Amino acid sequence: MKKRDLLIAFFALSVTAWAQTVRFDFEKDAAQKAPQGWKCVGEWRVLDDATAWSGKHLLRMVRNPRQFLGYARGFNLCLRPTLRFVDGNLTVRFRAERGRQDRGGGILWRARDSGTYYVARYNPLEENFCFYKVIGGDRTLLAERDGIRLTPGWHTMTIHVRGDRVEGALDAQVLLRARDRTLSGPGAAGLWTKADAVTSFDDFVVRTEP
Repeated sequence: MKKRDLLIAFFALSVTAWAQTVRFDFEKDAAQKAPQGWKCVGEWRVLDDATAWSGKHLLRMVRNPRQFLGYARGFNLCLRPTLRFVDGNLTVRFRAERGRQDRGGGILWRARDSGTYYVARYNPLEENFCFYKVIGGDRTLLAERDGIRLTPGWHTMTIHVRGDRVEGALDAQVLLRARDRTLSGPGAAGLWTKADAVTSFDDFVVRTEP
């Protein structure tokens, strides 16, 4: 084998060694409890549900306990702290169940803590798909696409991140692109809803890239 071919083979093996794919289907988690190894804000539960996307279990944000005069406040999120994500792809199956103030949800990444992260979310009430950065609990819009109507039931959200660039797709259709350098280092990844949005999630797949 020539020296050039050896270098190409070594590079390919190095990329493979650094790339990692993790899939969460919640099948091994106990029903009626929060998923093991996750840090949640709001009440999140693994449910035994025959309508799960795959298998018998799904993860659902079931209730926001932060209520005032009948209105839910704040963001609900479920983080996997051991996922140190910088660049790569994040994909999840999601289903909006209900919500009067808010509905739907999405994916968060590069989280420093429960108040600082990037998030992409779809809201069927507003019929829009958005990117935000959240810093110290304050949310700033980075990109928005309006007029998106998804049918009731399961859908797929995919986020691709590379450096300061992010691209978002719903059901394999790319709808959003943005650039931001605020959060450049590794952070946790997870799932997100707002206020009273009750949403189911399944098959959360995170692929980190070198």
